[in-house]
Amino acid sequence: MSLIPEVNKELLLDFIDESLESLSGIESLFVKLETHPDDLKIVDSIFRPVHSVKGNAAYFGLMRVKDISHRMESLLDLVRQGRRRIDHPLCNLLLKGLDALRTILAKVRDEQKEFEDEDDFILLLVSLESEVESNPQTQNLFTVSREVYSQFETFLAKLPSDHKPAGQSILARLKPDGPTTLPVSPLDKNLLHQLDVLLRSSSQKKLNPNQEAQFFFYLEELSKSAADPTSNSVLTEMIEIAKTFANSPVGLDPLAREMILEKSHLLVAPARVEIFDSPSTNFPIPDIVLPEPSQEQPAAKKDNSSRTMRIAEESVDRFLEQVGELMGLEEQFRYLGKRMVESGLAEEFASDLRQAMELFGHLSSHLSSGVMDLRRTEARPLLQKVPRLSRDVAGKTAKKIEVRTAGEDVRIDKSYLELLDAPLMHMVRNACDHGLETPQERLSAGKPQQGVLEVAIVELEESLVLRVSDDGRGLNMEGLRRKAVELGLVRAEAPFGEVEAIAMLFRSGVSTAKEVTDISGRGVGMDVVKREIEGAGGRIEVKTTQGKGSIFQVVLPRSITTRISDGFLFRCGGERFVLPMRTVVETFPVTSAKISRIAGAGSTIYFRNEILRMVDTSSLLQTPPIKESEGVFVRIRAKDQTFVLQVDEALGVQRTVIKPVEEFCRGGGIFAGAAMLGDGKLAMVLGEDGLADWLRGG
Repeated sequence: MSLIPEVNKELLLDFIDESLESLSGIESLFVKLETHPDDLKIVDSIFRPVHSVKGNAAYFGLMRVKDISHRMESLLDLVRQGRRRIDHPLCNLLLKGLDALRTILAKVRDEQKEFEDEDDFILLLVSLESEVESNPQTQNLFTVSREVYSQFETFLAKLPSDHKPAGQSILARLKPDGPTTLPVSPLDKNLLHQLDVLLRSSSQKKLNPNQEAQFFFYLEELSKSAADPTSNSVLTEMIEIAKTFANSPVGLDPLAREMILEKSHLLVAPARVEIFDSPSTNFPIPDIVLPEPSQEQPAAKKDNSSRTMRIAEESVDRFLEQVGELMGLEEQFRYLGKRMVESGLAEEFASDLRQAMELFGHLSSHLSSGVMDLRRTEARPLLQKVPRLSRDVAGKTAKKIEVRTAGEDVRIDKSYLELLDAPLMHMVRNACDHGLETPQERLSAGKPQQGVLEVAIVELEESLVLRVSDDGRGLNMEGLRRKAVELGLVRAEAPFGEVEAIAMLFRSGVSTAKEVTDISGRGVGMDVVKREIEGAGGRIEVKTTQGKGSIFQVVLPRSITTRISDGFLFRCGGERFVLPMRTVVETFPVTSAKISRIAGAGSTIYFRNEILRMVDTSSLLQTPPIKESEGVFVRIRAKDQTFVLQVDEALGVQRTVIKPVEEFCRGGGIFAGAAMLGDGKLAMVLGEDGLADWLRGG
């Protein structure tokens, strides 16, 4: 049985996705607001998405979302009006509400139960409501169905006399849902219309003094003609809200006008408001100077280029795979064209064929770039979680942490948002808990009290880098050594340096924490992180300096699915291999260099006044040995390693579609995948990272 309400499912999923996206953006704003509590622009930036979610949730039957967001909105409104100041406890409460909204929306999307424990939901509502009630000036009305309102009235009538005051206090804050029928005159209707037009002004700025004067005139005239207590009460509240905003730096901005507009709907059902062709002359209108009409050009017709459509991720992946097959087909055409020329095809036809193949390659390249771009999205949702996470750890460890992020606008493969979420969480938590010191420890070490955590996402030509760095104490080398000895992983007298310490970080059950907390100390996390990253074809690099800090760097291919890039094709024995073009420095004949062999130290070559390391091809690729006087030398640079490889034949540059081959690519080997060649055969693709690791180990 589906838990999704009986509404247009496509529309609901769009609402959930848009809501989750907008809500994810305000998490870091709460952290920023906590340090800048008087910045009303930040408050407005938080208020808008919460207000939007509240306004649409009821339509989809998401009443829990409506209830939570409505109370969050009330608290934020108090802050906007200057009647409540932001502090740490209030931020904690609002962040709990934010977490609950995102959890409910995600569960509804996945057709799961919104709350596992209803008591948690009720406790959150009570906490939010209590915070609203704690402000004596708050007079917000909460809408409930007429049936519930009537049931509450019946329940209230049965209460003992000593409990009735409390019940009446609650009833006074409720209003029944549905149209309210009030006796209104034509004069009132016209005033309401004028007020409605002013409140619905499309201006994104606050009302100017002349517009404010006109606005308050309409309210005062309506108050004079109000014939019943309900109208008087609503108008009084509208005037109080308006004065609060008008006397504050916010002014009667669009959000304030929207709040007042919601209150005005209690005076008369919108369907009963009459629209007059010209203002009535039955009442005096003061001499108010209105601003000159805008000289701006009328708004252009809405550009449909910004419209979006929902496409299943699996459909994009299948399309991308087919584009990859198309690229492979291009190489087959090139191969057939070459054979046709070799078999005596007329030069005129050969030239036309080459031109057609060049056009085919150009179009297929653009098509692959366009399809891969469909999978890309901004890294902002990933980085926006960092300030909140570091704030929570700092609060529990009494540390002061400054967070710096970079790369929010970098577009990454959408699947990386999920893949990198847990690794980023672990690395940030470890940096804040283990890496950064307490203020007292930092002062003793001659550092500022506030530690610095930097998180950045950088896109390189063929890879994506997530870097987490801190200016803390560095790795606890002695603690890691003791743990290694305790677990029997190393002998007590064995050397234990940075390489061994870093290796220990990724062993399951290893932790240097003195006690287990809800933050860390159980020795789980980094081993899982390493496994997940390597499973996606990436790696983790760690650099540390005692007393200066550490850098954790995750390196991944730009795309987690089909990878298309230029490769250098060469032959060794009867096999062909591909090198990434970025790793190839140059090729030169074997006869132009001098080979020297050193017993126990391998071989070197002397070329252009340089001594270069020579790698034994048969050891690297498991191919037959090559005679010293034959073949071609290829100079390769893999990361920080430069070497020369002797190959039988250099076959040139080719566009390759790299696909993973599990048996060869697992466990950090030298191969990154396989590429289909024009003759239909496979060539193994060497990976830059694997080559660098092999050379370090060799």
